[in-house]
Amino acid sequence: LRLYDGTDYSEWVNSSELTILGIPSANKFAITNSSGSNVASIDDKGDMYLRGTASQSQGSLTPTLNSFIIQNLSENTISYFNRTGSLFLFGSITQNSDLSGMTSTNFEFRNSTNDLVAFFDNLGNLKLKGVFNENYGNP
Repeated sequence: LRLYDGTDYSEWVNSSELTILGIPSANKFAITNSSGSNVASIDDKGDMYLRGTASQSQGSLTPTLNSFIIQNLSENTISYFNRTGSLFLFGSITQNSDLSGMTSTNFEFRNSTNDLVAFFDNLGNLKLKGVFNENYGNP
């Protein structure tokens, strides 16, 4: 089995199970590496795509060089995306969220009609209106 995501072919794998993933919307917040390639994105549907993986409930966070770092009001790092598209969080990810728990200090993602689609809270939790996809070839 070999998959095509619209841009690249995956490696060959032996699998009896196939999971069909949606594709990122063209309207998205994208994080790029130094070569300009997208390594992570959150689109206008509230779906997150990572080239790498998500590591939740981390006891401490030490961002690597060239990371996209998210800090709370106390300037503590609560989450970061590294240059290869992996996400590290103090908290956890909630998919298909009703997006409750909003405060004025959250890091919000809104679509073109100003609807909230995702946010990081001050404790390093990420709430997504949609779902997240790991090891995605072209976020």
